[in-house]
This record gives sequence, structure tokens and C-alpha cells, in this order.
Amino acid sequence: MGRRTIAIIAAAILALGAAGLVWWYSGSVRTKVSEGEETQTVLIAREDVAARTKGDVIVQKGLVESTPVPKRLVAPGALTDATALQGMVLISAVAKGQQLVSSQVGTPEAQGTVYQIKKGMRAISVPIERSRALGGEIKAGDRVDVVATFDYEKINRAGADSSLLLSQAESDRIKQETKFDAAQSQGDVTRVALQQIQVLSIDPLPGAGSQGGLGGSGNSSKIDEPVITLMVTPQEAEILVLAQEIGTIWFALVPSDDTDKPATPGRAVFNEFPR
Repeated sequence: MGRRTIAIIAAAILALGAAGLVWWYSGSVRTKVSEGEETQTVLIAREDVAARTKGDVIVQKGLVESTPVPKRLVAPGALTDATALQGMVLISAVAKGQQLVSSQVGTPEAQGTVYQIKKGMRAISVPIERSRALGGEIKAGDRVDVVATFDYEKINRAGADSSLLLSQAESDRIKQETKFDAAQSQGDVTRVALQQIQVLSIDPLPGAGSQGGLGGSGNSSKIDEPVITLMVTPQEAEILVLAQEIGTIWFALVPSDDTDKPATPGRAVFNEFPR
């Protein structure tokens, strides 16, 4: 056996010996800690957890575990129970083995609109005018109906391309509901386009107060393009954008305890005010 081989074997034996000593020392330290020091149970990350992860997901997937830690090593604000994560969201990333602390979690509302959107829904914004939004009474958390007025005379002037704005099926449906033929109309029609739509946020207009609405006093800053952000389904988003693009929209505030969606036939000038 050559000297090189002997040296390699000796190095391996020394390495194993050193590893054994480290294991024995670590075990003895853990024994001394558990026997001689007061501990506190805290939440420890079992793996790396990315920022913006919902607390409910962290708990469901078992990304953290309750671990006793010597009190002298407990981080300030360390979370001691998984229930503290319920309904919360992770503000900053947590590394594997790290203690979770209160400053790393927050409410979804404080972290942005994305956490307020329910599954299957979307957030979409449209421009607003004070006079078309109850003069400033609408606030985040309210529900509104969207009322739209369309100029069917303009649609009719599109001729053969009118199907790009209004499908035949939609035209037939409107005719059945409102008792008039959009293809033959020479005026506007107003209808409730959407009902019971939740307001996620709303820009303050000049004179807005501190409640996040459009009214009140105390804020004289001018906002050039104020918008209202609504939570809608993808299908409702299409209706809202179409109404905004080819018509005029108004917002009707829904009472806090009203969840009904009454059927509305739509209204037209030549129906309500016959010549």
C-alpha cells in the first residue's frame, strides 16, 4: 500500500472522528439546554417561505412547526402559535429554521388590493366623475349597481360592423326585455348593466375627506383621473368595459342590508316619452 493511499485513509479516519466529536458535543449541548434552561415554544420555518404567502396556506401545508427554544434565544415578537397566522399574509420572506416574528406578518388589506380579490374574481378600474358617483358618498367596501346609457343611433350608424359592438343575440335579448328593436332605434337606452358590485377602492376627488370616498372636506389636492376599482367576474369585466367605451355609466349605491338583484327592463326615450 502506497504512502498516498495511507494518507487518504488516515485523513478519512480523522474526518470521521471529528464528525463524531461534533455530534457528541452538539448532543451534550442540547441535553444541557433542555435540562438547565427555561424554554419557550415558537414557530420555526420548516423550509423557505416566500413573501406574500398567505398565513392559511402556511398552516395548511405545514410550512412551520412549534419548537421549544431557550428563552435567551427567542427573537423579539416571536410567534408562539399557528393561530396567529390565520387570516394574515407574510410580508417578508422567511428562511428555513428562522423564527417567525410579528413584524413579518400583516393583514391582507394592508398589503394591497390583490389580497382582497376573491377566487375567480377580478379587480378592474374605470374613470369616475363626482356627479355620477353620488357626489362622493361611495366608499371602499360599499356595493354599487352600474347603470349604463348607450347611444343606439351611433351603433346603428356602424352598419354592417354593428355586430362588433352588439351581437345579434344581445340585440334580440334587449328587444325582448325592453320591447324595442335596437336596430331600428334612433335614441338612447339606459339599463342596469351590473348589480351588487363590491367597491375595492376609490380615488378621492378634490374636497375628499379621510374616509376614502369622494366627498367631505379637508383634502384640496387635485387628482386628474380619479378611478373606482370594482371586484367583478371576468364576464362582468367585459360588460363594464364595453359600457365605459361606448356609453356613459353611473353608479347607484346599494343599501348595506340589500342583497337582491331585481330584474330591470331598461328604458328608452321613445318608450318612456312617446312622440
